[in-house]
Amino acid sequence: MATLKTILFVQIIPWFVMAFATGMVMAALMGAMAYRAGSASPMSWFAWWPLMGAVLGATFAVAKDIGFIVWSRKKLRSSFRDEASRSLGQPRFVVPPPLPTTAEAPPVIAN
Repeated sequence: MATLKTILFVQIIPWFVMAFATGMVMAALMGAMAYRAGSASPMSWFAWWPLMGAVLGATFAVAKDIGFIVWSRKKLRSSFRDEASRSLGQPRFVVPPPLPTTAEAPPVIAN
């Protein structure tokens, strides 16, 4: 279950967010370029779309990776001892439950 959650929260959900953010930023950048270019060459900025999209997507991916690296290092340094002390393989000293009291023998039924 931990592997599935890791893949979901580190790869899949950030991918959706990065794809949406890349699309929105690309639309804003290219819209501004088209508006600024005027009517001289209205479609020439479409040539930049794939390159800008790839660069922006790669930048978001590297930023995501750096963010997760910094967060995990901080978490490891701050709470490693607490997590290690709660290991599942570590024996715990617990008081055993009290033994049950002996019950009387059942009555003998005659035939």
